[in-house]
Amino acid sequence: FDIVDKGMHEDIVAWVPDGKSFEIKSKEKFVGKILPFFFKHSNMNSFVRQLNMYDFHKVRRSAEEIIF
Repeated sequence: FDIVDKGMHEDIVAWVPDGKSFEIKSKEKFVGKILPFFFKHSNMNSFVRQLNMYDFHKVRRSAEEIIF
């Protein structure tokens, strides 16, 4: 929640307009800057597994978007 809610990196990750999901706008920056700051890793697949464990799932709108 803190990753998205602080609004510190809205160019990288932010809530979508309805506030029910969040979008990772730049996967490379998210993996390089955000993950190492909040976790002991910078592995996107591990992050996605953690999201799935807490019942977050990827929203399929297009291949380019990363929305949970």
